[in-house]
Amino acid sequence: MDSTSPQKVVVGIGEILWDRFPTGDRLGGAPANFAYHAAQLGAESYVVSRVGNDPDGEAITRRLSGRTDYLQHDYDQPTGVVNVTLHDGEPTYAIADPAAWDFLVLTDDLRQLAARTDAVCFGTLAQRHEGTHGTIREFLSACSPHALRLFDINLRAPFYTPEIIRSSLEVANMLKLNEDEVGEIAAVCQLTSGDPVPELLGLFPHLKLVAVTLGAKGSALYVPGHEPIRTGSPEIEFCDAVGAGDSFAATLVTGLLAGDPVDRIADRANRIAAFVASQSGATPLLPDTLRR
Repeated sequence: MDSTSPQKVVVGIGEILWDRFPTGDRLGGAPANFAYHAAQLGAESYVVSRVGNDPDGEAITRRLSGRTDYLQHDYDQPTGVVNVTLHDGEPTYAIADPAAWDFLVLTDDLRQLAARTDAVCFGTLAQRHEGTHGTIREFLSACSPHALRLFDINLRAPFYTPEIIRSSLEVANMLKLNEDEVGEIAAVCQLTSGDPVPELLGLFPHLKLVAVTLGAKGSALYVPGHEPIRTGSPEIEFCDAVGAGDSFAATLVTGLLAGDPVDRIADRANRIAAFVASQSGATPLLPDTLRR
C-alpha cells in the first residue's frame, strides 16, 4: 500500500483468543490475526472482540498495546482459548465453549466505527452463539454500502450450520475459503458443477470476488465475468499453517483498497501467506520486503 495515501480503516470482528500450542501460548483468532496483518500492511486496523476479566484477558490487552479501543471486557465469561495440535504442520483445534467473545455487544462506539470502516472481515466461528452473531450482523448493516465485507468462512466443526453459511453469503461481497471448504459450500448451496465457484457467483451475484487458497499450490481468485486468476506459491521450509489464510485475507483486502491489480494482489498474498506458513504461529513480524 502506498505510504502516502490515507490509511484505510480495516476491522476484524469476532473471536480473539489464546492458541495453546505444546510449545506455549500465542495470540490467535482469525479476525484478530487478519487485523494484525492488515496493520502490518499499512491499514488503520482494529480488532472488535471481547475478553474475560482474567489473566488471559489481561495478557491480550497488554499484547494489543494500544489497539484496544474496541476490545470489550466480560465479567462472567472467560477469555477464549484453543488447544492446538499439529500433525505434519496442519492444525487441529479444541475450542472452548462458551467464551467471552461469544457475547460481543454492539455499542455506540462500534456503530461509529462501522460508519467509517472501509473493509471488515468476519467468519462463522464467532456466530456460533446468538449474541455475537447478532452483533456482527448489526455491525455489517451499519457499514457503508461501499465497504468491503469479507466472509472468511473458516469452518470449525461443530461450530457452524448451513443457515449461518448461507446467511453470511447474503451479507458479504467477498468470500475467502480453502479447498476443503469449497466442497462444504457446494454441499450447502447444492452446487453441482465440477468447479462450483462460478456457479456460486451466479447464485450470489453481489459477490465481487471469491478467493480459494490452495496451500502450497497457491490460490485462485474468481471475479465475475473473468477467467480465474491462478497464482503459484513460493517454495518454503514449511513450519505450520496457522494464520497463513488470515494473512492472505489481509493482503487481499489491503491490496483491493489500494487499487492494485488483482493478479499482483494474488501474487503478493501468496508470498505473504507462504512466509507466515514458514514461521511458528499466526502473527509473525513480516519482513520489510513483504510489507511494500
